[in-house]
Amino acid sequence: MDQNYRRDRDNRDNRNHRNYNGNYGRYPSQSPEYRQHNRQHFSPYSRDGRRDFNRRDQYHHSPQQKSPENAKKPFKTFEPGHHRKREIVAKKFANLSEREEIIRRINSLIVRLGDKSSSSLSENVEALVSLSEAELENSMEEFLETIVKCVKGLPHKATAYASLCAVLSIRKSSFSSRLLLKMARELEDSLKNFKYLDSRSLLKFTVLLVNFGVVSSSSLLQLLDNMVEAANYNEEHSISRRDCLVYLVLSSFHWFERPRLDVRGEEWKGLWNKLNEYFTKRNDEKETPSIVESIKDSFKTDYIIQLWKEIEGRSGKEGEESLDKLEMEGFHLKFADQLKDLKEENFPLTLFDSKSIPLAPNSNKSIVFPYCRAPLNLFEEYLDEEEPKMEFYKRNHLEILIIDVLNNFVSDPKEAIKLILSFSNGVLYDRLIVETLFSQLFLLPQTPFVEVYYSVLIQEICNQHTSFPQILATAIDASFEKIEKLDVECIDRFAHWFAHHLSNFDYKWIWSSWDFVLDEKEESIRVFFIKQTLEKMIRLSYHDRVKKSLPEEFHIYLPSIVAAKFRYDEGEKSEDANHLYERVRLKEDSEELKTVLSGEQFSKYSEIERLQLLAQSIFKFGSKSFSHVMNSLERYLPLLTSLVSTKEDQIALLEEAASIWETSDLNLFILIERMMTFRLIDGTSVADWIFSKPAMFTKAVTWEIMRSVISKSIHIAESLRNDIKLVGEDEKRAEERTKLQNSLDSIIRDQREMFIIIFQRFSITLRDHITQSEEGKENTFWFHCTLGHYTEIARRYYDHLSLFLPMLETILLSEHVDERIRRVFLEMKKV
Repeated sequence: MDQNYRRDRDNRDNRNHRNYNGNYGRYPSQSPEYRQHNRQHFSPYSRDGRRDFNRRDQYHHSPQQKSPENAKKPFKTFEPGHHRKREIVAKKFANLSEREEIIRRINSLIVRLGDKSSSSLSENVEALVSLSEAELENSMEEFLETIVKCVKGLPHKATAYASLCAVLSIRKSSFSSRLLLKMARELEDSLKNFKYLDSRSLLKFTVLLVNFGVVSSSSLLQLLDNMVEAANYNEEHSISRRDCLVYLVLSSFHWFERPRLDVRGEEWKGLWNKLNEYFTKRNDEKETPSIVESIKDSFKTDYIIQLWKEIEGRSGKEGEESLDKLEMEGFHLKFADQLKDLKEENFPLTLFDSKSIPLAPNSNKSIVFPYCRAPLNLFEEYLDEEEPKMEFYKRNHLEILIIDVLNNFVSDPKEAIKLILSFSNGVLYDRLIVETLFSQLFLLPQTPFVEVYYSVLIQEICNQHTSFPQILATAIDASFEKIEKLDVECIDRFAHWFAHHLSNFDYKWIWSSWDFVLDEKEESIRVFFIKQTLEKMIRLSYHDRVKKSLPEEFHIYLPSIVAAKFRYDEGEKSEDANHLYERVRLKEDSEELKTVLSGEQFSKYSEIERLQLLAQSIFKFGSKSFSHVMNSLERYLPLLTSLVSTKEDQIALLEEAASIWETSDLNLFILIERMMTFRLIDGTSVADWIFSKPAMFTKAVTWEIMRSVISKSIHIAESLRNDIKLVGEDEKRAEERTKLQNSLDSIIRDQREMFIIIFQRFSITLRDHITQSEEGKENTFWFHCTLGHYTEIARRYYDHLSLFLPMLETILLSEHVDERIRRVFLEMKKV
């Protein structure tokens, strides 16, 4: 064991320190220091979403300067944050007893076991066993808890943890039975709570224990047999739910050592027969709904069918070994004599009767599926026939490793990329990294984490891997060529990511390779994508900066220069409008302006015209900056509230906002957001206004506004539900609970009205377009965008539609509705 590994206490690297609640980070994850660290070093939630990895720590100490006072003092440099880290560690562990200190050291070493080290895995395991063996008797539960959390949180190091458990089972006879009981309970809990990613990690670890001889293969095969039988037994569940259990079984096969697959053929026979039975009933038809495919028709059969056929074809053949093969061989050589005498334990099966293994309910759309629905194959068309391709079976195995790292290192993207690159074994793997990152970025109905996380990951890998930018450029070109098959929501994500990525690399791109787009029509999906990308780039920078980075021929796709457009600069109302604007500019209060509007000068105008004049004046003054618009809306809120009393007034207010910010989608979005925050407009009015502007359906801002409206309504309802739970059944707070419940009922009524308006208007708008198309007035691009966003909203908010489903089904599933509109709603039920 190397020196740094031994001296954990004196030379600690907290990068991989784990606070044993499932989180990783430089500091214990619940401490204020950890949150402070994240705010300084990883802030994907900032306004522009950028991150500077080279930013120096707040606690950086400069080298001590030589001066007459300290000339005799030794010159010493410190790493960033050196003193602060030691202070935190000293404070945390100052009052620990000797035994607690030993347990803490053991836990820390367990977390770091399997990390890059100058010593071999077997040497590190032996040193850790010698340190922990004496403490096991009194600290078995804490030790097992740490092992299990590491298995779930660091599944890429499962081999290291299986090695440790194998040696401990040799040294302590009762250890293996206690370990397996703990594993069984954890697996039962993950299956019952549908935590399939945890289930996959626990099964992988159990298979590795079989390889080391700790667990009998027959008992594990019986567990897998019961899981497949549960999938066969629960036929009332949707196929996607049953596929989850079967996929967990299939994904565990890769980790079995080849001799164990071949020698115990009879033991595998029952499991194999049940798998055959499942896939015979299931048939080869694609069951995955098209509305969750990132790229339409990207594969003809379901992912799980492809994996099963690959496994069938490989049975009895020598194939690729797992990435841990060499590591495991070295360990076996070191402990061969001891492992030979190890007594196998049976995995506890009492908790896993086939009828007691639950499946996720069809109604729960929030379940995280443990496999990629539609793997992206971006490089197929760029490969020569002679060039080697990655087998589907190996691809699945490597995807699991990459996705596990992405899921468990969210707080440290730099470390995630280092780990992913450490698995690298050639250009095929590098291509797979790109495809996996893109598949996660395009995952429907939503990404596992915020989209900017994937942008930071790709930025990091470009910085760390010199050959990666070229591979990434090929993937971008491939996605651009397939963009007509890309889901509309994925096009939005693609444009957003691409703009953010270019903003971190000096806005450089080979635009000349896309010059063929210049010959395409204005209403082309590729032109739409370029325009959307350029608009997002301008949001992250400014118009002239982006213009300089573009070839001149692409300037036609740039949006107009942002400028507020005052409607009353000229015309018969201009004199009165300018008089009102001057009073707004002088910051007169609401009462003074109300007196002016009620006076003789404005008596010739109707109520709605006065509202328009006032709104234009306030918006013009607020156009100077975001703080101006916030302050002016807040200053004149009482006056605006008194003038905005009907839905027509709210729509008039929205019209004025769209009029003044005709050249800036971002400013329009922010202004509408602010007006919703001040409750000048509501969701139903915004929805009515949007559907009165079908020409805006091809603009990204239209659907940004729509998503914001719906999300705000959902967020308010969720907050009220949480408040009601906090109040509980306390009789002293009955009045407060009644008020909250009344507010919630009101919000739900508004929500129902809003969703009905949205889907009803979608249905009418699309039906009218189809009628016009039959008369020869078809606009394919407009229809593609509108149907795509209808699909997006149905898919994204389907969970929240359960209260209104009967009414929505009446609207969307009637015989007068076009089949394409009906299909979206019907397919949502299959997801």
